[in-house]
Amino acid sequence: MSSSLYETSWVIDLDIKGFFDNIDHELLMKAVRYYTQEKHILLYVERWLNAPVQLADGTLKHPNGKGTPQGGLCEVSHNPPYVQCLVM
Repeated sequence: MSSSLYETSWVIDLDIKGFFDNIDHELLMKAVRYYTQEKHILLYVERWLNAPVQLADGTLKHPNGKGTPQGGLCEVSHNPPYVQCLVM
């Protein structure tokens, strides 16, 4: 390790407002297809993105082609491939 790592006294934390609310399903699937051609994985991700969410009042909210629940499949450890597609 470099000694300069121990001399740093600041950290940058970045949060993209609405990131999970605005993930485009088609773009996300394109990124997943880039990293795997396993049909069972693609099917799982696609079904997960298209699954309705039950709200507190019991009604179902159906997906509109964008957004994922925060803390779900597209949490921080999963969004680098998506972000990479955005900047390509």
